[in-house]
Amino acid sequence: MNLHDFENRMKLHGEIMRENTASPEADLREENTEMKVSVKGIGAAVVAAAVIVALGLTALGAAFRWNERFLEFIGATPEQEQEMTGASGFPQVSASDGGWTFNVLQTVTDSHALYVLFEAEYPEGTEITDEMNFEHYSLNADYDCDSSTLGTVVEGCNMLSHDENKAIFMDEISGRDKLKSGELTFKLKNFGYYAWNDDKTDCWFVPVWEGEVKMDWAFDYSVSTKIVHPNVKIDFPEAYGRSATLTEVEVSPLSVWLKFEGDDVMSAVEPVYTFSDGSEIRQSISGGKAEKSNFSFSSFQDERSGGITSVGRRFDEIHDVDDLVSVTVHGVTITL
Repeated sequence: MNLHDFENRMKLHGEIMRENTASPEADLREENTEMKVSVKGIGAAVVAAAVIVALGLTALGAAFRWNERFLEFIGATPEQEQEMTGASGFPQVSASDGGWTFNVLQTVTDSHALYVLFEAEYPEGTEITDEMNFEHYSLNADYDCDSSTLGTVVEGCNMLSHDENKAIFMDEISGRDKLKSGELTFKLKNFGYYAWNDDKTDCWFVPVWEGEVKMDWAFDYSVSTKIVHPNVKIDFPEAYGRSATLTEVEVSPLSVWLKFEGDDVMSAVEPVYTFSDGSEIRQSISGGKAEKSNFSFSSFQDERSGGITSVGRRFDEIHDVDDLVSVTVHGVTITL
């Protein structure tokens, strides 16, 4: 694999059945693809090795203030923090191996996404750089998916900051189907960077920390959403004459999700989201514009007239569900 292929694969990270792999040689499944452009970090894989399991109860935001790094990441005001009490949790969960200790600091749950803020404590003198990440990571949660289709979930883990003996990370999973309250399992293995040979034709992982940890905890959440069922058929002539029906628009304080039934129109859907203050968000799957976005197509027959195309966009900051007033897809505007 050359450097160009490797970089492209890091941009397009296809996930099926919530299994992630950081190996540059991992196959990209074209028939069930979700896009996520990550600012930092290299993908990861599910690893079945546990060292320490710590169980903790989830406390609500009324008893704990949101972590400052979470407020920065998600753009929440104190008022919005209070409104989203039911979506936040503070599990008292830790695990250690190989001289490193990991602590889960806070979780925030959207109906389609789960964000886990955690820290790693390591010996002073450990050299950490911004480009490093875990070789393998996996956050597993239960989704309410139809057994007749494939549920698709994308995961990313990014380092937010680091100093001599501590680093802060955000792990995020999001998917087409809705999250169910229940048990979470979080696994981490090895931390370091990828090194390349001189002609950039091969790479290998160089660990700074070698170890494996697993953390389990129960979680429950509640979040207010607005759901609209337009049931409007939209034609996409540039996509080989395909068409699909926009059956659902779901808005939460953190994101918006569109659901289409019919042909695979993933490459042609470019929604425009309009807010009450007149501002807009334009979403595209091409040109590296899909940061904080998810695109997926699941087919239970074939790419024509037999599948679900889902499009998700995480907002840059928390919004009231009524702030989003309309969605426009290929000239068709849906008032929310």
